[in-house]
Amino acid sequence: MIPLRTELGLKKFPIFTLLLCLVFLGVFFIPNLSEVSFFHFPTGIHLVSNIIYLWVFGAAVFERRGLVIPLLVGFLGAFLSGKTYFLLHPHAQFDLSLGEALVGVVLGIYMRREIWGNVETLVFGFKWFRVYLVPSYVHLFFWFFYLMVGNLFLTPPLSEAPMLYWIHVFSFLWGFLAESILGVMMKTHDDSTATTQP
Repeated sequence: MIPLRTELGLKKFPIFTLLLCLVFLGVFFIPNLSEVSFFHFPTGIHLVSNIIYLWVFGAAVFERRGLVIPLLVGFLGAFLSGKTYFLLHPHAQFDLSLGEALVGVVLGIYMRREIWGNVETLVFGFKWFRVYLVPSYVHLFFWFFYLMVGNLFLTPPLSEAPMLYWIHVFSFLWGFLAESILGVMMKTHDDSTATTQP
């Protein structure tokens, strides 16, 4: 099951989302950039699945919220997910790849408002494939599933690390919470503006 396009549609080509996806690819494949651990993905499965999800859901988030707010929320959420992970596991010794956490925050922002929306999805099986409308929340489960599959191919020390899912769950919930707070703040601002107008 591969997401193709949200039902929201886009008003313009998502150039920033494309650039961010290219950064992920560059860090993964270019040796001199592979040391940029924040954007590095541990396996090709992690890379491909996160690029697909960022392309489909991130484009909608950046178009609705602009660039600054999602990036600030995203990088802060990724940083906090890593910090809290090492608080829970202070003896863990490895560099976390937090690009997945950034995608998790973006998914949280998107799902806060569109979790019941639909996504055009390529559904495939043995010798067949079809395009269906699939609820957004189903793709959230599949994002976690693809990460789980990718974790089967991790090498030490990541393969021996406990509770790596903390990074993904925390980042998603952080994005969900941030969008909830932003929604309340914007509604309050709109209401106050409406009452002050003659």
